[in-house]
Order: sequence, then C-alpha cells, then structure tokens
Amino acid sequence: MIRVPLNSNPAVPEFSSTILVVDDSAYIRRFFARILGDAGYQILFAADGVVAIDVLAECQVDAIVTDLEMPRLSGHELVKQIRAGRLAIPHDVPIVVCSSQADRETQSQLLRSGADVFLPKPVNRQELLSVVNQLLQNNLPPISESGTRLSKEVGNG
Repeated sequence: MIRVPLNSNPAVPEFSSTILVVDDSAYIRRFFARILGDAGYQILFAADGVVAIDVLAECQVDAIVTDLEMPRLSGHELVKQIRAGRLAIPHDVPIVVCSSQADRETQSQLLRSGADVFLPKPVNRQELLSVVNQLLQNNLPPISESGTRLSKEVGNG
C-alpha cells in the first residue's frame, strides 16, 4: 500500500477523500494518481484485486477506481465481493470501472454486479475527475461523455 499526496493546488485541501486506484499497469496507476492527487485526493494503490482487498482490510476509502482486466482477481470480481458485503468496508462505496473492453455485455455485467460508472480507456482526465467528484459529492453516478451510465436506478448502460 502506498499513500501519495500529489496536491499541487494550494486552494484544494489535501486528503479531502481517499481513493483506491487498482490497476495492474504502473503507468495507469501513476496517471490516475496525478489526476486525482492534483485535485486534492489522497491516493492508495493496488496492482490487482487481491492487493486491493488487502488494502481495504487496513484502510478506509471513499471511492475506488479500478481496472477491469487484472491478474489474480479482476475488477469485476472485486466489485462483486464489495457489493456482497464480503469485505470490511461499506458495500455502497462508489466504484468506477475503467477498461478498454467497452462492449455492452461487459457494461451490463458490471451493472448487475454493482459498479457505479464505467469509463472506457483511454480515460479522459476531465471526465475521470468529474465522475469521481460527482460520486463523492452526491453518491449519484453521472453520465459520462461517452454516454455510459451504470446505476441500479438506471436500467440501461
């Protein structure tokens, strides 16, 4: 587990919320950490779903941004375990899933599993920040620029 304060904006208080970034690509983890850290969020890292579960056992998080396809435990399985209440965190923590696999069946499976928002890779910086901000402020999933909205309240993707 790594805590990274990357806030370069003095107008935004550091560590306003904690976000767990889960991705098997170190480049993507750094990319997301830069975007979210510069906005004042505290960032925790995990290289896959198994490491994410270990981090979640030790730390409270306010949101999760996860890749879909990872070794050992996928983002889809991570979402299912969280929503089933199998982990020692609130089962309704906001979850954003990012993937280059953006077909409707994948999105539908994520919806049924409880993901809040799906963002196709490559992820747009502003869209990621907007989605996370809205989820944390309202706990209501926004509609992404790509038109994808995953929510139990909305029956389509």
